[in-house]
Amino acid sequence: MRTTLDIDEEVLMAAKELAYRRRVPIGRIVSGLLRQALTGQGMAAPAGGIERDDPASALGFQPFPAKGLVTNVQVNALREEEGL
Repeated sequence: MRTTLDIDEEVLMAAKELAYRRRVPIGRIVSGLLRQALTGQGMAAPAGGIERDDPASALGFQPFPAKGLVTNVQVNALREEEGL
């Protein structure tokens, strides 16, 4: 279903980053995150088993809480500024 939402910029950037890393449409990411928030259930694991971007499931420990999200867009902008 299509709809229009007013989403905070940092939330949208985080969702886009998750979609990019998991190689799935952003709508699927947002739907899964909303479902998880509304029901308290986790998102279904992707086909193929353990998600490689999830350090907790891959290494068996819970990482420290994130203090901010650094996206590929931000990293690439810094690389351009530094001429790398």
